[in-house]
Amino acid sequence: WPFHTPGHSWQATSMGTTEWAMSNARYAGKVMAGTAIQAIEDPEILKKAWADYRQSCPNGYDAPIPKDVKPRAITKL
Repeated sequence: WPFHTPGHSWQATSMGTTEWAMSNARYAGKVMAGTAIQAIEDPEILKKAWADYRQSCPNGYDAPIPKDVKPRAITKL
């Protein structure tokens, strides 16, 4: 969104429907897809990614949400 636009504001929300936003979302999708293709085609990238993950999270990922918390059921849409 535009510079100095506060997050979670009506200004940011209104920008999400513009062609500019859609164009950037498509570009981001292409970048992520290209990254995935490179990782699939080059196993060395995956090895480095896993090594980085293991170094930064030696005990694995620990979700901050307690295990006994369950999402509320949606009763009305």
